[in-house]
Amino acid sequence: MSRGTQVEVQVRMDLVTVWQGNRTLAVLQRSVLAAWLWQARPPSPLGIDDIVLSYEGPACLSITIDGRRPCHIKHKQLLRLAHLVGNPRVPAHAGRRPLCSPTQA
Repeated sequence: MSRGTQVEVQVRMDLVTVWQGNRTLAVLQRSVLAAWLWQARPPSPLGIDDIVLSYEGPACLSITIDGRRPCHIKHKQLLRLAHLVGNPRVPAHAGRRPLCSPTQA
């Protein structure tokens, strides 16, 4: 899996940026993403900029980029993302964290 194909997330104080290599796929309000991730039932898909986030099951989140084959975020990574984004006590992280690769089934 090369860095150019991997989807990564960068969490800032108020924003979450989704990257693939040097390409910015989406910039989301941290509070909006947190509310969407923490809903009690699977919410409707969330489309922003070049991505669509959707739940494929109770613990499977997928990211579709430009309407192509989605990559799936593993349960452990989904929990980490929800914790990073949804917990105000978790400081913003300047670096990028890997989420998934579009080549994953």
